[in-house]
Formats: sequence, structure tokens, C-alpha cells
Amino acid sequence: MLKKIKKHEFVVLLVWPIIASIVSVVLNAQLYLSLLLFFGIPSLYLSWKHQNLIKKSLVFSLIFAIPAAFILDYTMELTKGWAIGRIELPNIFVLQYVSVIQIIWLVLYTYFIVIYYEVFFDRSVQKIVYPKTRRLILMGVSALGLILFAHIFFPSLLYIEYFYLKIGIIAILFPLIGVLANSPSLYSKFFKIGIYFFFYTLLYEITALQLDQWSFPAKDQFIGQIVLLGHSFPFEELFFWIMISSISTLSYYEYFEDDDK
Repeated sequence: MLKKIKKHEFVVLLVWPIIASIVSVVLNAQLYLSLLLFFGIPSLYLSWKHQNLIKKSLVFSLIFAIPAAFILDYTMELTKGWAIGRIELPNIFVLQYVSVIQIIWLVLYTYFIVIYYEVFFDRSVQKIVYPKTRRLILMGVSALGLILFAHIFFPSLLYIEYFYLKIGIIAILFPLIGVLANSPSLYSKFFKIGIYFFFYTLLYEITALQLDQWSFPAKDQFIGQIVLLGHSFPFEELFFWIMISSISTLSYYEYFEDDDK
């Protein structure tokens, strides 16, 4: 019975991004609405079906995504690597460059990835916070403190050329390689998850660009451009976000939420 339920849930989640894309285009959706459609609704769906997974998935998402959003959005907005497009609701910024919508977006995205992983790969939930999780909290608080300190006293340090490429290699690619090297058993799981989220995030990217929800103004901050269906976006966006961000996020989850099983 459990396998039948999960198969049904997977079919729903496989079809959903297509529905979310169509609805977004038909309604000429703003960023907030597309965010809700692509990540809010499927997250709520899995949370409703698997309420025992909510707390652990949410705690990790908040601990991981909030500092990550500050690190990414501050420098990317500062260097004009990316910019939020048309938006009717207020776009509130923290520390001048960090958009609240970006924080919400990354928390929802992380939550969806983690709860999807928990649901379809039968991980048992025993604890919410492990000893290693406390290290992640300390790292996140330290990162936020450094950003605040640099913002007040040395703002020029946060203007980093080719930041997407550099942060992608250091904080997205290397952790993924490290975890996979130490845990070869994850290859199969990560491959399956990577395929799904590649399809999901690519469709979201094209939909958002079609609706002018975001853009990448500073072309000189990237090593190359990808043109797909008439839309242009950086190679870094394709590789670090669309292709590997989901499984890289899970590499952090595996390491910092490890129950040693």
C-alpha cells in the first residue's frame, strides 16, 4: 500500500511543474505567485501527506537556507549578477542588497528538496538536530556575522568578480564531490533526484525568464551564456543551480543531519 501511495505522489509531483508553468504563463504571474506554484504548493502537498517529516525538513531548511541566501544574494545583487524583475508587491531588502523574497525562495526550495528526499528514499526520522547540525548552525551564524561586519566596515570586500563561479565551485560543487567520495551508496539516489530536479528547475527557469521575473544584467560576471528557447542565462546558472544545486543541498543534509546509519 505504501509503495502505491508513493507512486501516486510521484506522478502528481512529476506533472505538477508543467501545470505550474502553464498557470504562471496564463496568469502572467508575478514572482510571488510562481514561487508559490512551483515550490509552495508541492511542499504543502508532501507536508500534508507526511506530517512526521515537517519538523526535520523545516529546521534544516531554515538553518541552511537563510545564511546561504544572505551570502548569495548580497554579492550577486551588488555585482548585478542577477536582479529581480517585475514585481508588484513590496520587494524588501535587508542590508541593502539581500531581498526577502530570495530568502523565502531558498527556504522553500530547500524544504521541497529535503522533504522530497525523505518521502521517496525511506529515511527514518529519529532526531531533529544531530551534533553535526550544531556545527552547521555555528557556520551559518558566523557567515551572517562576517557579512554584517563587512557590510558596515569593509563593503568593498563583498564585491567579488565572477562570484557565481567561485561560490559555485567552493560551496556547491566541492561539498557534493566530497560527500559522494565518502558515501558511494548515495550515487544512485542522487542521480535519480538530480534528474527530477533538473527537469523541475529548468522549467521554472524558462518560465521565470519568459515572465521577466528575474534577469542577469552583468554579462561580464559570467564565463558564458546559454541560449534556450529564445532565453539567455549564464552557464553558471545552468550548471550550479539547474543541474547540481538539489543534490549539493542534499550533500549538506546528508553530512549535517547524519544519523550514522
